[in-house]
Amino acid sequence: MEDIKPNILIVEDDVELAQWMLEYLLNKAFDVAVVHNGEDAIVHIQDHNPDIVILDGMLPGIDGIDVCKVVRPKFTNTIIMITAR
Repeated sequence: MEDIKPNILIVEDDVELAQWMLEYLLNKAFDVAVVHNGEDAIVHIQDHNPDIVILDGMLPGIDGIDVCKVVRPKFTNTIIMITAR
């Protein structure tokens, strides 16, 4: 039987922080994707339906709150907001 790995999307504009989170989660055996802005996050969420989204609140362009507003009507999986606000 094949192991099913949870699928996580990291949305973080700080490239160094995103890389750190990516490496940590990969070492814990998760499937992980990373995007660095709100526009790409919306597309990825709609196209791939990740199990969990780790979403920075302060992003260039469309911020994390607006990403939630756009995707939440059809995306019912977990969104974890991280922010310095």
